[in-house]
Amino acid sequence: MKKRCLQLLICAAATAMALPSLAVNTRYFTVQGRSGFESGDLKKVAVTSMGQIQLAPEIKDIAETEDPFLWCLAQNEDGTIYAGAGNSGRIYKIAPDSDEAQILVDTPEIAITCLLIGSDGMLYAGGAPDGIVYQIDPSMDKPTPKTIFQEGEKYVWALIQPEDGGPIYAATGDKGKLYSIAPDEENPGSYKAAVAFDADDPHLLSLAYHDGMIYAGSDNEGRLYRIDPSAPKKAFAVYDTQQKEVKHILTDIEGGLVINASTGPVPRPQIPGAPPPSRDQMEAKGILYQILPNGVVKTLWTSPAGVIHAVVPNGEGGLIVGTGDEGKLYVVHADQTWMSLGNVSESQTLDILAGDGRYIIATGNSGKIQSLGMKVAKEGTWESEPQDAGLVSRWGSLLVEGETPERAGVATETRSGNTRKPDSTWSQWEATTDKILSPDARYLQIRLKLSSENMEATPTARLLRAAYLQGNAAPMIASIRVSADEEGDSTRLRAQWSAADPNGDRLEFALYVRPEGEELWTLIEDELMAPAHMFDSRPMPDGDYRLKVTATDKRSNPRGSEESAEYVARSTFRIDNTQPTISNLKAERGEEGVMVSFVAEDGTSYIVSAVYSFNGEDWYTLHPDDSIFDSQREEFLFYAPEDAPERGSVAVRVRDAAGHSQSARLRY
Repeated sequence: MKKRCLQLLICAAATAMALPSLAVNTRYFTVQGRSGFESGDLKKVAVTSMGQIQLAPEIKDIAETEDPFLWCLAQNEDGTIYAGAGNSGRIYKIAPDSDEAQILVDTPEIAITCLLIGSDGMLYAGGAPDGIVYQIDPSMDKPTPKTIFQEGEKYVWALIQPEDGGPIYAATGDKGKLYSIAPDEENPGSYKAAVAFDADDPHLLSLAYHDGMIYAGSDNEGRLYRIDPSAPKKAFAVYDTQQKEVKHILTDIEGGLVINASTGPVPRPQIPGAPPPSRDQMEAKGILYQILPNGVVKTLWTSPAGVIHAVVPNGEGGLIVGTGDEGKLYVVHADQTWMSLGNVSESQTLDILAGDGRYIIATGNSGKIQSLGMKVAKEGTWESEPQDAGLVSRWGSLLVEGETPERAGVATETRSGNTRKPDSTWSQWEATTDKILSPDARYLQIRLKLSSENMEATPTARLLRAAYLQGNAAPMIASIRVSADEEGDSTRLRAQWSAADPNGDRLEFALYVRPEGEELWTLIEDELMAPAHMFDSRPMPDGDYRLKVTATDKRSNPRGSEESAEYVARSTFRIDNTQPTISNLKAERGEEGVMVSFVAEDGTSYIVSAVYSFNGEDWYTLHPDDSIFDSQREEFLFYAPEDAPERGSVAVRVRDAAGHSQSARLRY
């Protein structure tokens, strides 16, 4: 089939040529890979494990019931669908080409957990919480369910019958027994049951018939057993998954088996008094194991969306899988690649049945019958999550890479707005031409519309990239602080400020200073590329000063579109490069001894400390006459120690708030 590269491109190269000076600021929204596309809203679109999207089979509603759960399905040769419900114990009948679910029978059970069309054309149903198996004649308009099995079990989880007829086998719980149910030859019209296998597990949950053997899956240890119908009571453990449950067994997959195991309990019909789901149950994962004819076991697939509720072969060596509590559907291929098919309309996919050119799906919350086509839909859409440009932006190119066969295509649309979630204030969806036509805004949403007139082929998309240019916003400056040189030079000061640009542009700064109370700013330095600068304060007279910083993004924007900002410091800083003075230093002898006095002054800063020493001995702390260092002029008076000699010397030293000190000495 002829293919061409899908280049829905609003030419990024042309944009760069037309606006070369803006290339440094051009940014892109990029969506690629499985997780990238799965984060969008998919309608009739599938996501493959290889990270591309394509048209998916179409999911349609067939019929709706009054029950919250449809646990199981069966289909007759004429195409009639039967569905077992909970929490009413009803069995519904949906005739071919009908959209109405009619109640076939209403049983006393709370839930019908399994259905089987027998080789005799009868419908067999297992239920809970009384563990009954019913025989129903589906040819009757209002049949009466006939009890053919009731052995004191609570659950009947699965029913099978060999292709060539014979007894029906029932997997039960909570005693973990497998029963064979066959007509009682001694009592015509009656049935008798015999235990074919008694497991150590509380429940046998799944059954399959393969190469003349019965296979049963259990809970608790998650084991797969093989039972020979000709030698009942004895079973062989084929595989111990070491998981919580084996919920499904599929045959004829490359000549072997596929089993569905879960790491925690799969949701089951709730009987009165049953505990609510546990956290382990809610967080459990489903795992598909493939058991090859030679007994080798390999992990085929691990569900990315919780437990696997339903699984069925797709006839091509792969599987259709329903998972989790979001109703997600997948197709898993034999080569371990897989594809997300989207979601059913309800919360859970509880059973899937293949037949009649489609897959029949039973759902939970609420109980519906839906169909999944085997051919791709004619059209589907993928919508991205709203993409946040951070600021109001101009939109540029849109590129979609992928493959498109003949008679297929991908169209692109966008819309924009300034609210995080799209609402009535957003623009309308608009098709792209040679560029994105949506109005300038902060948020952009992209929609791909895939279509194909060829039901056997689909277009694909593996990468999506949208270019945008943020509107240029002014830089932001938040604070300025001044500190002394860390190396101890009090005349060198360091100015530091915090600054950012909303666009991430490179910023250039200029630093200014002015004396407090004046209006004229003096440039200290410009063309600064870092938000800090060391400057020399010696040329500046002592006094209080204020700083100002300006910032511009002109290095990242063309002339005429640059933005700038300025910030004036909220507080002043003081320059004090002059030492304090000591005057009127006197030493006079009196009745109490030698009395020393002096005056310390500083033209700019407070005097903050003083000490004295007699005759070159230790320094002692000295307080001013008023006991508080709280001014630029302080007076001091103190006496020499009693043991000081009659003649000697006294030295004093003071320090101001700027760290400058002054000393004086006097002989007496």
